[in-house]
Order: sequence, then structure tokens, then C-alpha cells
Amino acid sequence: MGFLTQRDYDAAVSGGFRSSDEYRRAQTGGFAAANEYRDAVQLGIQTRAELVAYRASGFSDPDTYRDAKQEGFADKASYDKTQAQKLKAARAAATALLSAAETFLKLNPQTSNLVEIAGQAAALNAQVQTGSTDALSSSTLRLTNLLMAVPGYANFSASRDNERAAAIEKQKAEIFAELQADRLALKHWMSSHLTSPKLPEVVEEVKALDQISDTNDLDTLADAREGVRAMIARQALADELDTSKTANGQSANDTSQVGNNAAYAVTALNKALLSGPLEDVVVLYNAGPKAPSMLRTISGQFSLTKNQAWICLLGLERTSALDRTLLEAIDPMGGQAINVSTDCRANELENADLFLVQRKTFLEAPPTLQAAYLEAMEAKTIRVFDPIRFEDIKARIESDQALASKVAEEVSSGTREGFGGIVLAGSSDRICTVVEDNATVHEATIGKIADFAGTSGSTVSYPAIDKAYEDVRHEQCRVLYASAADLKATSEALSRDGVQFAFSPVWLGKNDADAAAAKLDAARQEATKAAEAKRVAADEEKKIAAQREADERNSRAARQADLRQKNGPAATALLNLFSDGLKRTVLGPAGSVNPTSGIDVDTLFPDFAEWTAGLSNDNWKPTEVASEIRDYGTVNWKGRSLDGIVVKATVKMASAERGQYKDECFLLAAVMDGEFQMVRDPYESRCTDTEASNHWAVGHEFKSLWVAN
Repeated sequence: MGFLTQRDYDAAVSGGFRSSDEYRRAQTGGFAAANEYRDAVQLGIQTRAELVAYRASGFSDPDTYRDAKQEGFADKASYDKTQAQKLKAARAAATALLSAAETFLKLNPQTSNLVEIAGQAAALNAQVQTGSTDALSSSTLRLTNLLMAVPGYANFSASRDNERAAAIEKQKAEIFAELQADRLALKHWMSSHLTSPKLPEVVEEVKALDQISDTNDLDTLADAREGVRAMIARQALADELDTSKTANGQSANDTSQVGNNAAYAVTALNKALLSGPLEDVVVLYNAGPKAPSMLRTISGQFSLTKNQAWICLLGLERTSALDRTLLEAIDPMGGQAINVSTDCRANELENADLFLVQRKTFLEAPPTLQAAYLEAMEAKTIRVFDPIRFEDIKARIESDQALASKVAEEVSSGTREGFGGIVLAGSSDRICTVVEDNATVHEATIGKIADFAGTSGSTVSYPAIDKAYEDVRHEQCRVLYASAADLKATSEALSRDGVQFAFSPVWLGKNDADAAAAKLDAARQEATKAAEAKRVAADEEKKIAAQREADERNSRAARQADLRQKNGPAATALLNLFSDGLKRTVLGPAGSVNPTSGIDVDTLFPDFAEWTAGLSNDNWKPTEVASEIRDYGTVNWKGRSLDGIVVKATVKMASAERGQYKDECFLLAAVMDGEFQMVRDPYESRCTDTEASNHWAVGHEFKSLWVAN
């Protein structure tokens, strides 16, 4: 077999080699077993060390393994991660390029090579989800070259890149600040939970956070944040951690605006923003379906359906004077309140009704915000708002400022009389007033000054300016309303102490105040006279009503006496029938004057009879039964007019066991048919159940000959 020594032969046989050549090649590569060597040959691997490394790497393809090894990767996991990162970056670059191209071309539709750009963009878009890293990079480069040939795109792209870079830096700063806050909070938790079973995982997480403290990679930071959040949720630590993440607040406003020199095509729809003096302010409105309150009605009028307006300011400072003027401007549309924002972002424009945009600030804004406005204007969802012109707003503000300056000068010189207000800085919304009397005279003026100051807080009155000034200095007042003399003293004191304040242009002159007080006093006197006249008329009406009631009472009593005189004998005869029967039932035969006369109460009124029979069981003994006519008259019984009577029976009782007396009252009614010697439709109830008795009377068309109505 060509072996040089017996020892080589024995080693080859034990290793499973077929020939001396195979054995020598295997030994050269460091293989001791034939199967291992043959596997390496099949894979194209020369040495056992390389085979061991290949098997440990996790690769299933030796060519890929060798390529990865040449790039410095020892295992498949790290190689795949790097390749995934490259693919992710390529996809992100392609997506960003497509977005920038789409925005730019929307604003510049007359681009000469538009068709070629669109074709390459379509090809790139198709590759974003399925293409390889190299294919994506190649397509991205081709589209970039086409776009860079378009005038204005280079500046536009640079602005977008700067804006995107700033956004990424901001995001990294926010995530890093959050991780730092989590890291500190977890360390604080560790210091007081050394015996907690959660501690080992928390320690590992803090170590991991320490290792990324110097990283500047967004993906690494984002992965770390997700890891911390997952650990906190897994260990239920949220309620135990004291995470005062102030870093978010510190970085929230750390967004730099980059000047933009990108060229946009000026159209009839967007020229209001793109053409004209830089200092001009354009008023726009939300014409889209998602406007919070703005609606153009069927008649073409503008209406604020929620009685308030959401307003965006771009390039304007929000002041109380501007707020007041805006409130006046929206009043014809039903607006009673405003919600103003000075930080309206590109994706938030549909959340506003009105936009006040300074052209210079707009042209210097990030391309994303510019594109959002211009695209909305081209889509006609944002339009120029003709009913409000900023020139008018500015003129009104300047007029107010001039009037406020005049008020301040005349108050300072002592030549102005009357009442006014000064507006102070601070967080208070209270309106402090110093008015000696007749406070109602000043309510309208105070309300106007409050509107000017943009406050709707409570009004607090003071007896003298000294006490009010204490609260002014303690920043307890947003507005101070007082006389010219008091305002003069207050303004001098505030100026002396370096406190910022401003006079309101709203003023109530002394003559106007006196006239209003006189008018109010006259109205109060008229109200008093009217109230007194109303009282006298009411008293007279009461007297007339009382007299009318007395006359009616006397007339009713006379008519009732006449009825009882005429019908007394007949009613009494029927009552006697009831009386004898009642006495027999209640007191027994001994209690009746004529035991054989009267009606059979036991049969006609079984509930009453049963109640009477049960008295002895309850240790009550009837001592007397008194009966009287409750009502008497005629009823309709099948077309015949018969007598009807309602008897009130009062049973007096005594209980020796209780040492007590008691009365019980019943109503017993019946139709008396003398022609047939019958008692029909008897009715019984307690005296308190008058409603049932009324029902019986109505059912029989009872007409009283005893009670005058």
C-alpha cells in the first residue's frame, strides 16, 4: 500500500484511511481520522484547524465562510448582523432618497428629466424590500445622479440631509438621556435591595448600560433602551423605581433649524407664501375635512362650529395684544376662545384652523415643514384666508400700543382722570381691583381689560391700594384695576423696584364712570319702583282672592244648609237604619234600641264585621259606635234614580290591659232601593281611603243632596 513503516500502516488502518497517499495528505492537514479528512476535502477545506473553525462558526456554506473570514468575521452571527445592518442602512438611504425626490418633484413638476427620474425611482422602490445591499446601493446611486442634475435639488437635498441628521442627533440624545436616567434609577434601587432575587438581572443590565455609555450608534442605543424596558417589565420594577427623567425635558427643545435655499416652483396656489416681502405675514385657513372647528357653510360664510379656534403662529411672538386682536377677528364667526401654538409641526397642520405665517420664517424653515404647507396649498386643504388680513391685525395692535402709551404718559403726568388697569407678568390669573363704591359700574371695563390681558381668572376687591400693592409685588395679580391716582402711585413704585408692567389701552373716563353710575342708580330706582308696584298689586290681588274665597265659602255654607234642611228627614231615616245595625254588630243586641230594626251590617259589610269580631282577641272592647251622614244623594242604578248614602262610623274602644282608649273610623256606603226593599252594592273602607270612596261615587253617578260643591 506504499507505507514506509509498519507504524504508519497501523495508524492508517486505525484511522480508516484507504491508501498511503490519503494518509499522508491527511497528516499534512493535521487530520487523524479518515472520515474527518474526507469531510474537509468535500468542503474544500485543507486543514483540520480550518475545519474545526468552520464547524464552530455556524456557517453552512464554506465559500461564504471564507468570504466572511477574509472580511474579519469568525462566526456567522456577527457576519449576519453586519450584513443586516448594511442592508438596513441601504434600505434607509433608498427610502430617504425616494421621499426627498417625491417631495421635490411635487413642488417642481416641470422638471425636464421627470420621466427618467420616475422610471429609476420605480425600479428602486421595487428593490427596497427584496433587493440585496449591492443592488440597492447601485440603484440609489443612479437615482441620486439623475436628481443632482436638476437645478435646486442639491440645495434641497442638503437641507433635508441636515434636517434628518439633526433629528437623528436629537433622537440619540433623548434615548441616551433616558438610558442614563434608567441607569441611575437602577443603581439607586440596587443600593436598597441587596437581598432581592431580582438583583442579579438588574446588575447585569446596569453593566450593559455602563458599556454603552460612550456609544454614538442609534441602533445600539435603541436596542439598549428596549432591553432595559423589557427587564423592568419582566421584573415588575416600574413602581419601585424613582425615575426622574429630566433629560427628556432638557433635550425636547434642542432642535436646530437649518436654513433652506431649495428652489420651489411658484404656482397660483402657493405664491402667497413664496412671493412677496420677507416680513409679510400670511393668514391661511384649514379647508380640509379634519379642521378642528373651521367650516365654510353652504352659503359660503365661515363658521367656527366649536366656538373656538386653534391657531398656529410661525415667525410671530404670542402676546396678549395679539390674542385680543385675534379674538376680535374671529368673533363674527362665532369664536369665543383661541388655542394658540407656536410650535406646529409638519404632521400637525391638520389640527389647526388658522395659520399666521411670516414669509421669512417660512422660507428659513426645515424643508419638511415647507413641503407640508406647500403640498397642502396645492391640494387646496390650506388656503389664503381673506376675511382676516394681518395688516388689520397689526394696525389694531399698533393702535392699542399707541393708546396704552398715551394712557401711561397722562397717568404719569396726572392729567388723566378715571379708571384703568396695568398688566403684570407672572403666572397668576387674578384680577385685583381697588374701587371705592358702585363696583357694578366698572364690571364691563374690567372685563375688557381682562380680555386684553388674556386672563379669565377670579376678581378680588381691595379696600385700599396699599393692600392690593402687596399682592401685586407677591405676583398674586395679573391685572390691577384702580383709579388714575392709584395707578400713578403703583406704576412709580413698580418702576422704582424694576418690575415689568404695561398699561392697558382700555380706560373708563371719570365722566363716563359718573354717567354710568347715574344711569345705574336710575335703573336701580326704577327697579325698586317696579318691585314696589308689583308688591302692592300682589297684596291687592291677595285681598281680592281672600274676599272671593270668603264669599264662596259663605255661599257654599248657605247652599249646603238649604240642602240639609230639605233632605234631612230622608237622609236621617237611612242613617237610623245604619245606626241600629252598627250597634247590633259592634255592641251586640243589648246595645241596639230596636234589635229587630236596621240593616244586616254583618252581611253587607263583612270586612267591618270581621274587624269587630277580632277586637276581643286583641284585648280591645268597643264602648260606643257613633254614626253620621258623610254624604247623601241620588245614584243611577240601571236607569233608575235611587237613594245613595255614605255613613261615617266611629267605633270607640277601651283596653283595660293597656289602660288606653282608641277610636277607629270607617266609611260605609250603599244604594238604597226602597221599591224592592233592597240594599245594593255596599262599599266599606277606612276613613283615610277617600280615593276609593270617590271611585264608588263616580261609578254610580252619585249626585250629592247633602254637600254643596
